[in-house]
Amino acid sequence: MPYPHRPGGERVNTTDVSNAAPPETAAGSTWPTPSLISAEVIALALGLPVPTEEQQRVIQAPPEPALVVAGAGSGKTETMSGRVVWLVANGHVRADEVLGLTFTRKAAGELGERIGTRLETIGHFGRRGLLPHLPELVASDALRRVHDAAPGAQRDTVRTQVLDALAERIGTGWDPRTPRSAEDLLIRPRVSTYNAFADGIVREHAARIGRDPEAAMLSQSASWLIARAVVLRAELPGLEDIDRALGTVIDAVQRLAAEVLDHRADLDAVERIAVQQAAAFEPYRSNGAVDAAALNLLSMPVLVALVRDYIAEKERRGVLDFADQVGGAFDIVESAPDVRAELREQHRVVLLDEYQDTSVIQTRFLAALFRDSAVMAVGDPHQSIYGWRGRAPTTSTPSAGRSRRPGRPRRTA
Repeated sequence: MPYPHRPGGERVNTTDVSNAAPPETAAGSTWPTPSLISAEVIALALGLPVPTEEQQRVIQAPPEPALVVAGAGSGKTETMSGRVVWLVANGHVRADEVLGLTFTRKAAGELGERIGTRLETIGHFGRRGLLPHLPELVASDALRRVHDAAPGAQRDTVRTQVLDALAERIGTGWDPRTPRSAEDLLIRPRVSTYNAFADGIVREHAARIGRDPEAAMLSQSASWLIARAVVLRAELPGLEDIDRALGTVIDAVQRLAAEVLDHRADLDAVERIAVQQAAAFEPYRSNGAVDAAALNLLSMPVLVALVRDYIAEKERRGVLDFADQVGGAFDIVESAPDVRAELREQHRVVLLDEYQDTSVIQTRFLAALFRDSAVMAVGDPHQSIYGWRGRAPTTSTPSAGRSRRPGRPRRTA
């Protein structure tokens, strides 16, 4: 099969590949330097499937807020990896200026590994000074031996031989005896979970919000046990009137405590509104559903008191839970312009995975920190698993949150 080719055998017009510059993706912001290598050329050079037109628009998006709606099976992880490689290959950012955030450690590990593998491969071209020549190399038969070799050690060996020979033939000045620098070996994008990223900010700048940087982080089960202890020792008027099992009350306390932090709600206001709404339901309580709702609302003052005790118990023990983590990070970046500026400088490009599941406080935290930056939020509202946390279409943008200069996120797919 002639090279270059798309996986599956579809031929690529070699003249177009060698001469085409990446298409313009928006009329807004642009990168400071031209983008000389397209996502298609990079994929062909690495022996990867060629991105679709929509995927290429995402990979080559300009440095401004963007929302990418990507359904299941759309190749979003590969596309995010492709964006990082395209950015680094074109010299728009260094690898360590890229931040990727997702929800689970497993997902962060998978994304980080895929990005690392792609960057390692494109790095072979970069170290030999071959990146400016990539379109011509792809358009010729120059890399065929590499892609025909068996994956693994054999391909690595063949790649080294082929690229060394090409660097010598082109005259890039590459010396195979030159050792890799420590910087080249250590510089990598930062890929983390949302909570771990927030936790790092809190631990480094805890003094700014009066916290102990060594405070222990509670697991979900440990948080539940503290809430249980609070409920069991409580002697509150009305607690015995709540017609719920012990476990249900504990769950309600834990959930309300998290949601109050998540939404930055005032407990006094929560209690007042609940009582007012219960009073409004009073004339209609002959209806069973309305009566049940009224009873739940009337139990709110007791739950609020238990939540206050739960928060006080966490403070007494010197521990935090996940809601405290992100809330603390938000307090820091909102009140400390120097910290905000430092983090924005460190992370010039940000990728937000599974964005549809970010909570209200996570959205406000990210908006305060990265508003109007090169943020790409990737998600699908139809795959949301945390709808109970108050997510809504109005918060599903990478610039959501309070600001006097509202961002204008661009929908790229």
